[in-house]
Amino acid sequence: LPGVGVNELLEFEGGVQVAAVEGPAAEAGLTDGDIILTINDTDVASPAQYAEIIGKLDRSRPAAVLVMRGEQSQWVTITPRK
Repeated sequence: LPGVGVNELLEFEGGVQVAAVEGPAAEAGLTDGDIILTINDTDVASPAQYAEIIGKLDRSRPAAVLVMRGEQSQWVTITPRK
């Protein structure tokens, strides 16, 4: 999606799996295969819901994103481009 850098998502139980990443998301440490669980305390259950959440983000503020990588969950901060 524009300004964030996650270009392709796959449905995944409990979140969405990142299939292509660049830009701010890559700079923040997201990698292909990460599973996005939460954005700014809102659970992400589908690519459509992800798009809705990203569309409502204040692009002047960083977003806190909870991802699952393998067996570990971790928070990353993505600062969208305006």
